[in-house]
Amino acid sequence: MSHLFPFQPIYLASKSPRRAFLLEQIGVPFEVFLPVDEDEAEALEVEYPNELPLDYVQRVCALKVQHAAQSLAASGL
Repeated sequence: MSHLFPFQPIYLASKSPRRAFLLEQIGVPFEVFLPVDEDEAEALEVEYPNELPLDYVQRVCALKVQHAAQSLAASGL
């Protein structure tokens, strides 16, 4: 499928096949960017007791962005 959007691929910090499928369907270029270590990836999404859903989503998103930024900087991208 050719990309409909004239920009560089976005980084998808999710292993969800559904998210990848949706991006493919609408033609958004993306690259999956996850920690290599599966335990590290799972640790980013740990749920805290009594954590509200909105707080969980905001915290996990911030952690994923922080991890991705550090990894990209370390790799020189």
